[in-house]
Amino acid sequence: MKELPTLGGSFSNGFGGVNDRGWVTGDANLAGDQTEHGFLFRDGVMVDLGTLGGLNSSVSFPVKDARGLVTGVAQTATFDPLREFWGSGFFCTSMNCAGFENLEVGFRWQDGVMTALPTLGGNNGAAQGVNNRGQVVGVAETAIQDPSCSLPQELDFEAVIWGPKPGQIQVLPPFPGDSVAAALAINDNGQVVGISGVCQVPSVFFPGFGVHAVLWQHGTISEPAGPPMRGTMSNSANAINNRGQVVGESNLPDDSATHAFLLEKGVLTDLGTLPGDLNSTANDINSKGQVVGTFATSTSTAAHFFGKTGL
Repeated sequence: MKELPTLGGSFSNGFGGVNDRGWVTGDANLAGDQTEHGFLFRDGVMVDLGTLGGLNSSVSFPVKDARGLVTGVAQTATFDPLREFWGSGFFCTSMNCAGFENLEVGFRWQDGVMTALPTLGGNNGAAQGVNNRGQVVGVAETAIQDPSCSLPQELDFEAVIWGPKPGQIQVLPPFPGDSVAAALAINDNGQVVGISGVCQVPSVFFPGFGVHAVLWQHGTISEPAGPPMRGTMSNSANAINNRGQVVGESNLPDDSATHAFLLEKGVLTDLGTLPGDLNSTANDINSKGQVVGTFATSTSTAAHFFGKTGL
């Protein structure tokens, strides 16, 4: 085991995971623990990915691209005029990072250059997954102010695919009856998984708006991890491998707890929890069907390896 360095602060994490070349991505505090930047750790060197003019950036979801393309979220220098404050998701040790009031957008980073990804006319966005074809998935706000949104969220947002060509953006529809959606992961076959639900500020760490954990194929949406496991909220498909195996989390039907799930060939498996734990989440799955995630009680959370599944 090797501890990852920081960018001068006291904390770093590897939420972006490790790709097939052994490169690790995530975010780390800068000196003073008031701000954080996304990083790429490769060949023993910690690379600061920078920002888009604001104070913070992060790589919060697993990066699957093995060619050096990294995706995540970064702040601009513009104050959020609607005060939705998506930047409150940047968390430095024990508090919101300084500058969280500024706008946040998705980025793609390659060869030392960070490029902003466009929204759909709104203010905020986030890039949350990428494949080896250069397709990036995430979420982008529209210009539509929706009175049904839960404050502080005011604008609708859509799940999107950016690329692979510069300037390309494809909207992925929400589940019928839902108002918003977010794409979290894409495999090399172009299959996308994510969340669909009600309009409220999306959170990297808690997909509370997720009424449905969803899969998009060829632009069409379905709910592969639906009943009998699904509760009313906190349902999310977090990752998909090239074999089409999907993992995520779902509230139990009575909403008493959240459990990790594995979906394979139409069969939904509740991965359960460890003895004494209440909740679990599956964050990622590799090509061998190995799943990683977290178990949690009401007061603490720990990362665990679920083991080989679906082999």
